[in-house]
Amino acid sequence: MGDPILRSISGDEKLTIRALDGRFIIVQAKNIFRANIDPHFIQWRLSKLGIATPEISVRVYEMIKDASFADIFNSLPGTLEQKWLTQNQVIEFCAVWPDWLRSGGFATMFLCKNDESQPIDEANPQNNLMEVGVSAKTDGLSAVVNHFDYTYVWAAKYRRRVVVPVII
Repeated sequence: MGDPILRSISGDEKLTIRALDGRFIIVQAKNIFRANIDPHFIQWRLSKLGIATPEISVRVYEMIKDASFADIFNSLPGTLEQKWLTQNQVIEFCAVWPDWLRSGGFATMFLCKNDESQPIDEANPQNNLMEVGVSAKTDGLSAVVNHFDYTYVWAAKYRRRVVVPVII
């Protein structure tokens, strides 16, 4: 299986995102993402209202090995369908748990769907997956979006973080 890509840094700490109705999306969350909201959220038509979600627990990981988005998220147990968060949940995490975001302008990564009401095709996940990167900068939070199949290899030395639901 090789060397691990991520290590849990939240441990047994209970990080809970409350039940949400899906009404809030990143392009509208200027009060949370004060530094920047990537225009690709609109250009790629990612500004649709989301789905309602129950309360969930999440875990925070830190990169310890260089990897692409696909490598990072596939290195965690479970299916991709079990690892994504809604845009509303990303906003809520950033509002409630900002101390868990990677500081210094480096990203905290979240796996999201392009269309939250559609399933992920595990054989072709790029058809309905994106990565949302949130960076904590001196002038506030910044949200950027990348396609899941973006093959850039992210350097572990910057200790980027990854937030995913706890899979029971």
